[in-house]
Amino acid sequence: MAKNIFGLVHTLLDDSGALEPGGTIEVYDAGTTTPRTVYSDRALTTTAGYQITADASGRFPERWIADAAVIKLVYKDSSGATLATRDYANDNSDAAGFGADWPTVLEADYLGELWAHWYGNLGTAQGFTDAVQAMIADMAYPYGGIGRIPAGNYTLNEDVFQTRGVTIRGPEKGICTINMSAGAQWFVGAQSTTTADAWLENILFVGQNGDTDPCVVFDRTSRCGARNLFFAGVDGRAIDIGTSANPSLANTVVLDGVSVLLDAANTSAVRVWGGGGHQLRYVDATGQNGNSQTCYDIFNTAAIDGIRIEGGGTGDCDYGFRWRGSANCINILATANVGFDRCARGSIHVEPTGTAGASDWTFEGIYAAGVGSTTGVDAPVVHIIIGAGRSFGRLTLSGLIKDGRQEGVRFEGAGTLSDINLSGLSIQDGARAAANTYSGICDATTSGISRLTVAGSNIRGTSSTLKYGIEVVTAGSGTLLKDVLANNISGTATADIYFGGAVMSAHLGNGGKQWTDIASATTTNLAGATGDYGDVTGTTTITGLGTCPAGIERTATFTGALLLT
Repeated sequence: MAKNIFGLVHTLLDDSGALEPGGTIEVYDAGTTTPRTVYSDRALTTTAGYQITADASGRFPERWIADAAVIKLVYKDSSGATLATRDYANDNSDAAGFGADWPTVLEADYLGELWAHWYGNLGTAQGFTDAVQAMIADMAYPYGGIGRIPAGNYTLNEDVFQTRGVTIRGPEKGICTINMSAGAQWFVGAQSTTTADAWLENILFVGQNGDTDPCVVFDRTSRCGARNLFFAGVDGRAIDIGTSANPSLANTVVLDGVSVLLDAANTSAVRVWGGGGHQLRYVDATGQNGNSQTCYDIFNTAAIDGIRIEGGGTGDCDYGFRWRGSANCINILATANVGFDRCARGSIHVEPTGTAGASDWTFEGIYAAGVGSTTGVDAPVVHIIIGAGRSFGRLTLSGLIKDGRQEGVRFEGAGTLSDINLSGLSIQDGARAAANTYSGICDATTSGISRLTVAGSNIRGTSSTLKYGIEVVTAGSGTLLKDVLANNISGTATADIYFGGAVMSAHLGNGGKQWTDIASATTTNLAGATGDYGDVTGTTTITGLGTCPAGIERTATFTGALLLT
């Protein structure tokens, strides 16, 4: 039998860690100066002398020896100076003097960090790609390890598959820039093997013009993530969590510090196809409004259970958070310090397809802003569209909403909506596309929202720019008046609140707002009063007071003697 002297790709470095093209390894019998003949084939039929020479990339060709042979290796640079000597290089037995505890394989504890330039010339696209793949192969499961890429400007021309337990990290100082050739992608996870505990860190990816593929893909992954990644010139997506083929096979993906410059239309910083337990921390995306660019693109074709968003946000993207999936999406949490700024088509835009349902969403203390005086694209800042056959329930939204060209928050569609809590909002006036047309909060759903709560919110317009502070076009059976309490509303054209045909003030819990005097008539329509209490003048007999939705309260003082029949 025969064995390969090197086993894995063997690259020669000088004392400073630089490649040593033209360097040599001389092979001797262990413990002697007797040259040992090596062979270029496993059958040991073609001799190749005892000296092995590195190629222009510092790599050595395969060389074979008899299985029983024990050898000494002498490493020399291209000038013939000795760099190192390794006696008994292929003998790990006690007899070789290493002791019983010496490892017989290269394990992670002994591996330390590997550097890509040890594996070849990084100056060419093929050389860089081959070197990275060879470095990853040396850390194959079950060993794992950390692979480092030095500062420099490189090109990736083929897909890279980062496997289980492998961390790929750029330099501590300087910038590692990887230019993505058309069609090339960096996969955290192999196409056929589940990958866990793999990380990608401290790298700048530059997209290829016209290439709509994502740069980095988390495919078949669990407990994997990325830290301190930067993306520029993205014409597709920066990061995909899951894939269209394997939407549910990415779980517990963590992004911590990702900055994306979107370059073309219909691009996204992060697209989530499915899975759950994802944590997206400090993801920032900068785009060009009007190009349908999105920071968080929830395009799930498999169910999602759990996304947590912390910090970060957008600037000049059409959408901040966009859900347009065809499968259920539950347990979404965005906490304070999340900002969606200057989003032309919606800081939060929800428009699922198929029969998708959503529940248990919390956007707490967020900053959401439209484009202010910019013209061209007019949309609500928060836009929830739930079509027939779909459902949306248990949504809590609080924080600052400003600069809307239309409504601050708008619900519409023929689907089922319930348990919507909009308490603690501050909706500030924007340069709306038309005065007296859009309300601060508008429920324009076909059947109304069951259990809608709007309490303790500040909704402000100027010069009658708001149609209403809160507008409920069709009051649902569960839309209770007492859920609409103690809001501070100003700048409305007609009334603070429109509630399924009746108007009222925002201060129902504090006595309400006085209406302008109403003259008595056969039908005295209190439903159309512009406040909650006031005087009814005159002495005309009244046979009807109009029709209000259930739960409306009016307090009338009759200033003259009249009959109510």
